[in-house]
Amino acid sequence: MSYTPALTRRARRLCYDVNMADDLVQETLMRAIQRHHQFRTGSNLAAWLMTILRNCFLTDMRKDKRRRAVMERISAGPTSCQGSQEHTVKLREVANALEDLPEQQRASLVMIGIENTSYTEAADRSGCSVGTIKSRVSRARRRLAECGLEA
Repeated sequence: MSYTPALTRRARRLCYDVNMADDLVQETLMRAIQRHHQFRTGSNLAAWLMTILRNCFLTDMRKDKRRRAVMERISAGPTSCQGSQEHTVKLREVANALEDLPEQQRASLVMIGIENTSYTEAADRSGCSVGTIKSRVSRARRRLAECGLEA
């Protein structure tokens, strides 16, 4: 636990987002606990934790790049039916609000809310815990509600 502040500082420098950094630190600590048998006694624990943090960050960025491409196709593509102007405006508002969400929150919300993925499957696909997915979805829904939208 004494390494948590250093991990948090490093995560915030990588992510530039407090919520993403907190999720990254949580994921780092979870992986360290799960893989404690891989730690070599006598080696530098701080360096080992920082390596896990960096690898988690890089893995998330690779996954988010693929999700961003899907979101761009969704928001840029034509709709399958002609809607009224009100629906078009509302759809644009939703797309803009989704675009403003942090990548990990948006990806989690899309998996749960649009793709109808279970929390367990979303956690497996994201490489994080179910609790992390739930908190990301909760934060995303709260931010959309603040914009006057429902998720």
